[in-house]
Parts: sequence; C-alpha cells; structure tokens
Amino acid sequence: LETDLTQQFSTEIAMEGGPEGVPTSGLPGEAPPFLWVIIIAAAVLWWLWPWLERWQESRRAASQPPVPQDRAVMEMMAHAVEKEKEEVKEVPEEAVMRPDLGFDPEETFNENYAEACDLLQHILSVPPMGEKFTAAVSGLHSLANILDRLFQAWADEKEKFSQIKEDSDAFLKSFGTSDSALRKLLAHAGFQRQVTESSKSVWYFDRQDPEIRLRGLTVRLCLQRFSELQRLRGTHRWAQSNNSAVVPSADASLYELLELYKGPDAEGERPSIRERNLEAEVRAKIQERRAEAQLSGLTLHEGLASAARRLAQRQRVGERQGKSRMTKLRSSDVRELLAKMPLPPGFTAAQLYFRSTELPSIFGLTSSTGSGATPMGGKNDEKDKDKAADILAREAVGYWAARQAQDVAWPSASLCGVGAALDYTVNRGFVVALLIGFEGATVEEASTSQRSAMQSLRRRQAAAKEAASKAQPSATFGARVR
Repeated sequence: LETDLTQQFSTEIAMEGGPEGVPTSGLPGEAPPFLWVIIIAAAVLWWLWPWLERWQESRRAASQPPVPQDRAVMEMMAHAVEKEKEEVKEVPEEAVMRPDLGFDPEETFNENYAEACDLLQHILSVPPMGEKFTAAVSGLHSLANILDRLFQAWADEKEKFSQIKEDSDAFLKSFGTSDSALRKLLAHAGFQRQVTESSKSVWYFDRQDPEIRLRGLTVRLCLQRFSELQRLRGTHRWAQSNNSAVVPSADASLYELLELYKGPDAEGERPSIRERNLEAEVRAKIQERRAEAQLSGLTLHEGLASAARRLAQRQRVGERQGKSRMTKLRSSDVRELLAKMPLPPGFTAAQLYFRSTELPSIFGLTSSTGSGATPMGGKNDEKDKDKAADILAREAVGYWAARQAQDVAWPSASLCGVGAALDYTVNRGFVVALLIGFEGATVEEASTSQRSAMQSLRRRQAAAKEAASKAQPSATFGARVR
C-alpha cells in the first residue's frame, strides 16, 4: 500500500511541473529528423554561398557582350602610356633653349646696345656738374633700379614690377616730361605706354615677349657700364668740360648678358658642407677636362647652381619615395627652371646628371659618438674629408667625359652651375651640372670684346688723370694731410 501511494504522489508532482522553485527543460530530449536536415542544409548553403555568387557573376559576364570604351577614356589611357614612355625613354643630351625667336639675338643685341649708348650720350650732353647733371644721373639710377627689381623678381611671375604709374611724383621727378630723353630710354628698355580703363597712363613691360626682355637686359648692361665709368672717373669730373668719358662705347658682347644676374636664389636649397665640397670638386674636375681640350674655363653662375641643386633634390626625393630611378634628367624640368631665371633669349643649355650608389663605401659615418675619429680609429683630418668628395667627383666627371664628351668639351659654354644632393637613408648621391652659352659663338670672342672694353676704360681713365693734372695749379695751399 505504501509503495502504491509513493508512485501516485510522484506521478502527480511530475504532471504538475515538479516541486516549487525547480524549473524543467522545455527542449525535448531528441529532435525530430526533419529538423536536423534543415539545420545541416542551412550550414552547407552558408558555406557554399560565396562560391555560388562568383559562379553567377562569371556566367553573367560571359553572357553579356563587351562594352566598347569611351573615346575620351581611350585617349586618356593613351596619354598616360605616352607619358610613361616619355619618363622611361632617353632624354636628349642637350636641352636646346633656342626656339624660333623670329630674330637673331646677336644682331638685335648689337643694334639695341648701340642705340642705348646714343641715348645715354644725349642724356649726358650736359656739363659734368650742376643740377642738370644731377637730375640726369638720378634718372639713370632710377631706371637701373626699376630693371633690377623687375629681373631679380623674374621667378615670381607677378605683374607688380612690370607696371609703372605715369602720374606718380617719383616718375615725373625721374623721367621728366613726355619728350625727354630719359623717357625715350625707358621705352627703348621695353616699357610701353598704355592707357588703362580708368584713363590712367602706365608703362608696361611685357614679360612674355623675348625681344622686349632682350632690350631690357641690354639697357641694363649699358647702365652698368655707365656706373663703372662713373667710378673710374671719380672726382676727375671737376676737371672735365663734358661727360664723354663716362659714355659707354658700343663694344659689348652678348655673353655679358648671361652674367648680369648671376647671384644665388634666395629661396634655393642650402647645401651641406659635404655637398658644397663635392660641388667645388666637380667644378674643378670639369675645368681640368676643358683645359686638356684647350678650351677656356667656365665661370660660376650662382643662379645656375641653385637650379642644379633643385634638380638634384628632386631626384633625391623621387628616389626616396620610389617614384623615380631615372639615369637622366627630363628636358622639360630643366627648361622650367631656366625659364624662371633672367637670362637673355636664344641661349643654349647642356645638362649633365650623375647618380651614385656607392655612398656607404665613400661617405661612411666617421664615428658613432660624434667625435672626429675615423672608422678604423685615429684622428680624422681635413684631407680625409676632401678625399671623399674627390673620389665621387672623379666618378661623376669621368662618367660624363665617357658618355657626354661633347657637352663637357662644348666650346660655346661660358657659365656653369653644379648642384649635389646626398641621401644616406637610401645610399644614393646625385650630381647635376648645367652649362649655358650661345651656340655658334666662342667665349674667346666675348673675352676679346671685354678686354678691349677694359683697355678703353683704362685709356679714358689715364686721359682723365692727365687732364686733371694739367688743370691743377702750380702752387698748393692749405694744410697737408698725412
């Protein structure tokens, strides 16, 4: 009887959900077979879904006909391919900067210079002392300052210094009335009188016209000769009756225009001491090669050196970023930099480029502690530093002499600029040399013209001293100053 009661009590508890506070599971002990089939099918479909999508896309692409590309897109692709070929293909050894100007630079220079000398003689046809002479010299100095500001800011490409207001007090004081000889010289320098929309007159210098640029540089050279003659005459003007001794003679050379503005670029790259030593060694090695060929030496042009440093730095940055591993420079880059310099039109430029991969063995670190010791121990002196630059300079100039012998021994070259960039991170060294001159003319002709001009200056100075000595009284008065 007790056994039957216990079983009946257990059955009632199980039917009522168990004792209070004890939860029972809602999942059955075994799932139906069709539920397991659905779960397995979903897992397999989830696993195969990426492959099914790729298969559908491939079938869809194969069923559709090829869509023709747009003509503009095809032209852009062709232009990109041509640009890549231009970067890879060999650049001409010599970047000729002498386009079809429509005039001969040398003949135009000679004519403009002779006319500038005539105008200068007309301006100075006054006594060498007095208010008229002071006003004439002041106007000439004002024109020289205007041209200096214009050409020294040539790289800015701004119209600020290309225009002069005619109604300003400074203009009227410097250039006088409309029929004055100073205004004629201003017009001869390339400034053209124009009337603006507000009915104001300005004098405008067209920077894009090569002939006007040549005229401006020619007049500036004539004014520079005048200043040199003024310094040579000095106080002897008190013993002279006219100003013929300070009027330049028409014996200038076109090469002198290249040296008018050869100062360094204020915003250019600042080389390190090691790079500066390397540049000096490269210039010396180029001079040795030209001396062996019995050619005249090259004068340093600081503006060209700044342009060469910029080109070398561009190659260094491109090498570090992995964008450029060219063995030669692009002529377009050279033209872009030379166009920003106040150089006369019609000149020719030759480019020399060297890329070294031997920096670890040539320019190793002297000491990890920063002292002046050599890698093998001992004291490091100045000769070891110069020897490192000498080795790399010999490699660069030897490379150019073997591959660009015509450029190194170019007889028409007169000025040069060398730039170097050393990068110890990528173990590369870059050296760029730029040579400029006028094709067909030799530097000996220009030097002969300059020598004759200096001889003429000395003769005039001697004549002025002789005239001053004759004008001095026989007896001297006053205190003697020792």
